[in-house]
Amino acid sequence: MTATTVPDLSTRTDFIHREDYICREFAKGEKERLWPACWLVACREEDLAEPGQFHTFNIADESIILTRDEAGRIRAHHNVCPHRGRRLTEGCGHAAKGFYCNYHGWQWNLDGSNKVMIDGEEWSGIGQADVGLRPVRVDTWGGFVVVNIDGKAAPLLDWLHPWPQLWESYRIQDMRYRWSKSTRLNCNWKVALEAFLEGYHAQTTHRQVNNCDGGSHSICQTFGRHSMYSMYTVGNLGDRSHNAKYLPPFNSDLFEGVTDRRARIGLYMQVLNADLQCMFTEHLVEAGRRLPERVAADASSEEMGLALLNLEREIATEAGIDLSHLPLEDFHKLGIDWNMFPNLAMLPTQNGLLVYRARPDGDDPDKCLFDIMPLERFAPGKAPKVTHEFCENWRDGNYPRIFVQDYDNVDEVQKGMKSAGFPGALPNPLAEKVVWNLHRELREMVLGEQGSVERMAAE
Repeated sequence: MTATTVPDLSTRTDFIHREDYICREFAKGEKERLWPACWLVACREEDLAEPGQFHTFNIADESIILTRDEAGRIRAHHNVCPHRGRRLTEGCGHAAKGFYCNYHGWQWNLDGSNKVMIDGEEWSGIGQADVGLRPVRVDTWGGFVVVNIDGKAAPLLDWLHPWPQLWESYRIQDMRYRWSKSTRLNCNWKVALEAFLEGYHAQTTHRQVNNCDGGSHSICQTFGRHSMYSMYTVGNLGDRSHNAKYLPPFNSDLFEGVTDRRARIGLYMQVLNADLQCMFTEHLVEAGRRLPERVAADASSEEMGLALLNLEREIATEAGIDLSHLPLEDFHKLGIDWNMFPNLAMLPTQNGLLVYRARPDGDDPDKCLFDIMPLERFAPGKAPKVTHEFCENWRDGNYPRIFVQDYDNVDEVQKGMKSAGFPGALPNPLAEKVVWNLHRELREMVLGEQGSVERMAAE
């Protein structure tokens, strides 16, 4: 019997080496060269609404305290006592009187200056002015509070380009949390994030979309370190996907016997609302229900999509939500999904924004912290009071169906990547270019001129 010849695909420019996901040396390189050098989303301004509120942001081995001081200024400091290295905070809360070390009792004001150095006179040559909390560079954009740990990154608006221009009229800063859940996953942070950076998996992982999306393909665009994708319908919106014939049906009973595409779109909005519990808001569900009032049964996909969006805007306006700042032309330019380099994914609808964040968990390349932070527009005074939830095991987190379907994949991907039969990933050059672009930028920052994990490990 002749052995099958296995081609060497590692020379392809779009090949992603498995070491990027499973190698401790690569994770070490990220800790030293990536995370300190980037602007990183730490929390939202609403997490620091009042003086004294604090939020602890952990990534790899770093921990940062974000707070608002008495003057209303947002500040960031390393979450470590300069005396003997104990961490000061965890989670979020309110520290009206400042920060306190539970080891030896030293204390700091909200601006990071030391206010209690017990027996400070026993030190020679240093005093309270020398033992303040070490500051971290901090800025805000779109209601996000972002930090740059080494303080050397380009100015935030330059780093974010073209986000500030393309997203200006979307006004993320006006949105508030719908809910917030975090968990620990048994996979590399990139494996987790990449599950939410492409739509190529939806036809299989989220088979409920095949009932109505008409079949779709992705078009990716890159903007240096950042990237995004849009989608276009192959068939007719409201019809079954052209790829459905290859896959077992899922949730198809709901659509059984419903032939009117307008009614199918309405049912589709209900499914997405139930299976995400964010992003596809009640306004979109109602717009889907009323779609037959606006378009004929034989209308094109473009006509039905436009009618759905306009109905959503009208219904939102009736509920006290102003969308006049967001022209449909601007909204369409935002596409489906964005990677804000390095570790965020964002998916916009007119009234909802689904935000994902992946973070390495210490030094272990097989573990990560994963946050889902949906935002939504609310009428004045109607935003819910949201508590950030953390579940050690995602199965205990009462996640909506879409996220459960994704989480079911990531552990198995991490395990599979360690197989001798898997030298690396082969992302779809059209549908998964966002994933490739993430790794292109990562390798440039982490490996630089070294060019390989082996050379990095030899340093």
